[in-house]
Amino acid sequence: MLRRKSVRWVLLIGAVVLALAFIGGAGGVGWLWLRHDKTVVLPAPAGPYAVGRTEFEWTDTTRSETLSDETNQPRELTGWIWYPAAPASDAAPAPYLPAAWSRARLQGMSVLSFLTQNLAKVQSHALADPPLADSLSPFPVIVMQPGLGPLITDYTTLAEGLASRGYVVVGSNPTYSASVVVFGDGRVARGTPAGNVPDNASPAEAKALLDRLITVWAADDQFVMDQLERLNAADPTGMFTGRLDMQEIGVFGHSFGGATAAQVCQLDARCKAGVDLDGYPYGTVVREGLHQPFMFMWSEPPSASDPAWQQAMRDSEAIATRWPHDDYQVTVNGMRHFNFSDYAVLFTPVVKLTGGLGPIDGRRGLAITEAYVQAFFDRYLKQQAAPLLNGPSAQFPEVDFKAR
Repeated sequence: MLRRKSVRWVLLIGAVVLALAFIGGAGGVGWLWLRHDKTVVLPAPAGPYAVGRTEFEWTDTTRSETLSDETNQPRELTGWIWYPAAPASDAAPAPYLPAAWSRARLQGMSVLSFLTQNLAKVQSHALADPPLADSLSPFPVIVMQPGLGPLITDYTTLAEGLASRGYVVVGSNPTYSASVVVFGDGRVARGTPAGNVPDNASPAEAKALLDRLITVWAADDQFVMDQLERLNAADPTGMFTGRLDMQEIGVFGHSFGGATAAQVCQLDARCKAGVDLDGYPYGTVVREGLHQPFMFMWSEPPSASDPAWQQAMRDSEAIATRWPHDDYQVTVNGMRHFNFSDYAVLFTPVVKLTGGLGPIDGRRGLAITEAYVQAFFDRYLKQQAAPLLNGPSAQFPEVDFKAR
């Protein structure tokens, strides 16, 4: 699902919150500061493995960058790999977001930074570059993408949870669509008009733009799979050589990243299964359909009469029925669009006020998401039993579950 809230509207809401705080006097301002600066520990991964994280920066010399004003530049991608780590490692904890990224993200926010979580106070669970865990067989791979604007680290809870269950999770930041990207040499790339959708675009204009943009994002995922094949063949560090099961690749994402997952699976047979978290479909997959197992996981709709939601339901139905394949439609009552991200457990009052978070407990919503995504990939990448996919679950009464 693409949530195109006007930036001006979000800033207006932020200004209202800030004004109310000042009306409340020093106590209101103090409360904002305390919440902004409060330590938040993300939900702990529940799998048997410790979790490691390493950074990558890759250049696709076969593609020219089309989303910036720079001409004749190759497409560059940054991101992180979360993986099952060897126990009892003396590696240092990995920061939730590296300091250079945090500074770049906050630049220009001015006083509105008080209305966001201080990311330096977010404690995740991954270690920085520990050895890969021992295993008798290679680990299956999951490629993931964020929504339009967020960073891949905004989905750390899901990435760590899956890595702890024995998956190598590879997440990239879509350069010039993400709010900010920081390269190793210090360059900062911010979102551009070509990499996003204007606030004043009509539905038809937005669809045309997104149908074009999804080709770039899908090519990003395909390039990531190419790079992983190279790592598996000959990782310069030696860590991933022969340790990635490149025959068992899953793709998932949130919002436009989820739509991209469906598009990638339609384009590339290396995708064995895919998950779309609350992403309205775009691209050729809508008319071509899928052959692979696929799961759409939805938040509650804004309204059953919302035209965009109705179209998304028709499109996901068309994808499901074009060719025979295992298809799942899962709706989590009480969740809204950003409950699928770490925003659900961080200090994000503006996201809450603009309807991005629902009444469900944030940790509960993330636990439900992780449970269904893990069960899906366990069944189709590990060929393991996944009772959660057999029908409605008493464990998760919030979930409306349909399978075909």
